[in-house]
Amino acid sequence: MTMKEYSQEELASQPIGYWSGEACRRVVGRIRAELAVEDLTQPHWWTLNHVAGTPGAWSRAKLAERLVTFDDLGIDFDGVFDDLVTRGWMKEDAGTLTLTEAG
Repeated sequence: MTMKEYSQEELASQPIGYWSGEACRRVVGRIRAELAVEDLTQPHWWTLNHVAGTPGAWSRAKLAERLVTFDDLGIDFDGVFDDLVTRGWMKEDAGTLTLTEAG
């Protein structure tokens, strides 16, 4: 794939929407790359962050419904939840997701 090169003048003339989109792509790309080093994804982080932030409040369905608003990749949230349980970072008791000491 060949990437087109743009002059400084062409880049400078782009509207703010272009630059905000470019900033978003770069920031999200960097976050995803750093998480991948630890064999994690953004949905892993979202899950851990929500479960830690409101302990005892999340069932799988309720958390998946909340997280889907952030999803731009068609994530299987049950797979993410299962992975975190398998890693020992999260547990599920009586339908409620909670963090473990390791999580």
